[in-house]
Amino acid sequence: MAWYAIANLVVWMLFKMPLYEGPHKFESFSSFSDFENRVLKGGTWVVLFYAEWNEICVTTMSMWADLSLKYSTKELKFGKVDVEKLEYLAKKCAVDTSSMSSQLPSLVLYEKGRELKRFPPVSDDGRIPKVLNYRAKDIVNYLGIERIYLATRN
Repeated sequence: MAWYAIANLVVWMLFKMPLYEGPHKFESFSSFSDFENRVLKGGTWVVLFYAEWNEICVTTMSMWADLSLKYSTKELKFGKVDVEKLEYLAKKCAVDTSSMSSQLPSLVLYEKGRELKRFPPVSDDGRIPKVLNYRAKDIVNYLGIERIYLATRN
């Protein structure tokens, strides 16, 4: 019976769930200056901070892609930041990239270069509530994406 448990552990460690590669309207950033020139210079952006090693990031990536397909407009753009590749950018944007982080994945809403809201939210004392369900409808309502989409879709 022990060999079965060991075999399952080895398979789980070697064959992780692949990252979603289907259709999306995310723009990727290659550096902090790229992020700064596009997001912090203006416009409205929803930016996803994620890590490929984080199980929640991997399992919810298709949901984030669906949101980008449904709500992207000329004025409302979606971007994504791989925190492993751009750790400096993640830290500059106050996203904890540690393996014990409860901030991954994080969606941050920027408008005219300023952060308006983030999900999961961070309290004034730095605490982050444990998010049990990442439901698209709740996140869209919390960040106000539907309102922004309706105002910018023409």
